[in-house]
Amino acid sequence: MPKKILIITPACHFKNAGAAQRDIYASIAIFQKMNYKVALYTIGSRAQDLLVLKSVASDYGIDLRTFLPLKNNWRRFKRVLLEPSLLDGAAYVFDQLCRDNVFLKYLRSYHPDFIFSFCSYSWPVLKCARQNGIKSVFRSHNFESSFFWESLNLNQKLNPLNWLRVLCKYRGEYLAIKNADKVGALPFEQVNIYKKWKASGVEILTLLFLPESLRQPNIHSNKECLDLFYLGASYNVIFHRRGAERLIGEIAPRVLARSPGKFKFHICGSKLPTDLAQRCRNGLIYEGYVPDLESFMQNMDAGVFPVMTGKTMKGKVFETLARAFPMVIPSNCLGGYDLRDGKEVLLADTAESFTEKILRLADVKVRTELSNNACNFAQKEFSEEKIVSVLSKLLSE
Repeated sequence: MPKKILIITPACHFKNAGAAQRDIYASIAIFQKMNYKVALYTIGSRAQDLLVLKSVASDYGIDLRTFLPLKNNWRRFKRVLLEPSLLDGAAYVFDQLCRDNVFLKYLRSYHPDFIFSFCSYSWPVLKCARQNGIKSVFRSHNFESSFFWESLNLNQKLNPLNWLRVLCKYRGEYLAIKNADKVGALPFEQVNIYKKWKASGVEILTLLFLPESLRQPNIHSNKECLDLFYLGASYNVIFHRRGAERLIGEIAPRVLARSPGKFKFHICGSKLPTDLAQRCRNGLIYEGYVPDLESFMQNMDAGVFPVMTGKTMKGKVFETLARAFPMVIPSNCLGGYDLRDGKEVLLADTAESFTEKILRLADVKVRTELSNNACNFAQKEFSEEKIVSVLSKLLSE
């Protein structure tokens, strides 16, 4: 009889899946390969694509259920009096889930051996699991209080309400660590805080979809004009938008002025603001959402990611590395990995240094060395065998 895992997720499941959503679906596939029975419970929202949810349930052959939270300010006020960190609305919807009779009945009937819960604001679920004698694993994509703070502009950082939100998210992070039996985190710098809060059971777990992205180098040695790409799942995400602004407004114009006809920049991803899209001309091409990424990448030569904010592991950067592309990235995009400047990647932290490093890509020898080294690194660090080994530790009793 296979053991059972209940995966619990926030309200994602959109048509254009980002790294976090792809990580969720990859976890289902890997758990099934490890011979676990899997079910999924997700927070519902109006933004969700119901066809995506139906497809996930059908494709993976799993039971998938949705909880729709209700808005009741008075009830929430009473809950906040008992636990102030529920001022964080993202956490409050999980608190509602854990007090929902339908969910609690399902928990008793499905009786999972493990709950695998995504994001620290799902800490009420981890607390519920502990109260019901169910082992739990907290899957952390980032340190939420830091992630939230870095997403704010200067005026927003001066708002005392946002200071309060940061404190609530920080406490939520603590509650997630304290209530979970094990933690599988991306390799961001605050993992050291996790290890102070929890003496054992904290493991580094990379993005679970990276094994399916692993490719061999594909160098176009005879191209006169190189095709460079910038991937952003959606430019509603502030980090992606800031990167696009920097590339379109500062970096690409410098490169094109210094080396005309030698580079083209392809901006990929949905919902780029109109003012930025209108500036994509003369060597800058806005591709929008790319439905067939595999075919598109066959013609590309290198990735460029001037995302200067956010210190967590960025899915688009590491998918590019897994595909063995040369790329230019800032030092905050290293994601905790020992990637060396001039070996696996080219590092640049200013518009000027980005320009210089991009111009180096014109040398096919540079591109070949970067591509080969990226491939060797990715094959070692992002193999399915390594991921299964870490998950086995997290699911050990």
